[in-house]
Amino acid sequence: NDYFIGFNRASGVNSDNDEADDLVTIIQTGKNGLEYSLSQLKGYIGEGESFTIENFGGSGRDFVIYLSRIDKSSGPWRAMIKIGTDKAFMPTSSPTTAEPTQSPTAVELTPSPTPCPQGATLQVDVLTDKYPLETS
Repeated sequence: NDYFIGFNRASGVNSDNDEADDLVTIIQTGKNGLEYSLSQLKGYIGEGESFTIENFGGSGRDFVIYLSRIDKSSGPWRAMIKIGTDKAFMPTSSPTTAEPTQSPTAVELTPSPTPCPQGATLQVDVLTDKYPLETS
C-alpha cells in the first residue's frame, strides 16, 4: 500500500472542506500509485500531534508522522512534519531545561540515518498538483 501525506489548507477552492481543515492528512491507496486505486483517509493531525502506521510494509516497525508546526507567517501556509520509524524525534511531554554550561561547549552531531531492515525500502516523493501557486 502507498501512503500520501498532504496539507489540507482550507482556503480558496478548498474553503468549503467538510473535514480536516488546516490539518495534515494521511491517505492510503494501493497499486504503487501507478494506476487507479480507491483511497482511504486514514487520519489527520494538527500541531504537536502524531499519526502512527503500525508494522509499516510488514517490517515489524512502526512509521511515525509528526506535525511539529504550521508556519502561518507568510504566503502559502506550510506544514512542518517529521517522519521516522520511531518516536525519538518527537518532543517529550514535559520540556526540560538544563543548567547553563560554560562556553565553549561541544555540539553533538545529528546521528546518521538508520538503514531500513532486511532490504525494506522507504520512498518519499514530495509532489504538488498542477496549480502550485494556488495550493503549495
